[in-house]
Amino acid sequence: MSWLALLRRLPTKDRLRRWGLNVTDQCVLCSTSVETHHHLFFECSFSSALWLTFASAILPNPPTDLHAAAAWIEASSRILCSKRVILLKLFFQSIIYIIWRERNSRIFTFVSSSSSDLHRALDRLIRDRLLSVPAAPPAGPSLLQLYFASYRPP
Repeated sequence: MSWLALLRRLPTKDRLRRWGLNVTDQCVLCSTSVETHHHLFFECSFSSALWLTFASAILPNPPTDLHAAAAWIEASSRILCSKRVILLKLFFQSIIYIIWRERNSRIFTFVSSSSSDLHRALDRLIRDRLLSVPAAPPAGPSLLQLYFASYRPP
């Protein structure tokens, strides 16, 4: 899903309208802007808050644009330990997934989750993924320990 988002291939409302479908172009998360890939992922106030909460736990001042965030993660791989980069990549991919899932839930089932619900869901998703990672050699903390050291759940 992250790859499709980076390629701008997910069926956001602006794309659906270009295909000739009669849909509103308003973002279902914030209701203030046109839903584009750039807006939906990280520029929307709803999704930006989610991204900033998690990414700023690793490095201060993370970018609030989809492609800038991907480039920032790539650049961070030169200055951070590999475990922190893995966490950034996991945050990035998980947040894209959670945002897309919430967007679709609001459109197709008319069920909305609060920002705190999404924070908890994202925290659970990341914890579950990190629990499935095999234990590393004793050189430093595990990914899960690093996650707990850098992020405090709401």
